[in-house]
Amino acid sequence: MIMTITGIILMVIGIGLLIAELHTPGLGLALIFGVIAMITGFVLLFEGGPLTVQIDWWMIALLIVFLLVLVGLAIWRIVLTYRRQATTGREDIVGKKGTVKETLNPEGMLLFQGELWTAVSESGTILPGEEVVITKVDGLKLIVRKI
Repeated sequence: MIMTITGIILMVIGIGLLIAELHTPGLGLALIFGVIAMITGFVLLFEGGPLTVQIDWWMIALLIVFLLVLVGLAIWRIVLTYRRQATTGREDIVGKKGTVKETLNPEGMLLFQGELWTAVSESGTILPGEEVVITKVDGLKLIVRKI
């Protein structure tokens, strides 16, 4: 009886570690320990306890389906991650809004995400306090236009 309870506990811990691995950008350690815990749980369930304690085939099938769904979700999340466009660097800045701190005539200072940037106006003089949209990045200068 104690082997059966230990096997079930190890199975639950293994499933918990597999779910945790989906939500962490780790090295796969939770996945490895989860699989080890589940295998150990399976072994204890089948080899431990009296002969009257048996696992039904539907329970095993349900667990296999659950694991397949879990692996499918992991693969789906990986594919979505690789399809997503880069969100750092120049690609992330273009299209965002900033506030003019020093008159742009055509060059001045712009406050963007808490940082002061040198900006060049495409649309003439822009006064301090006005919002602009970033259209291009040229080195460390932002090319902007009025909203």
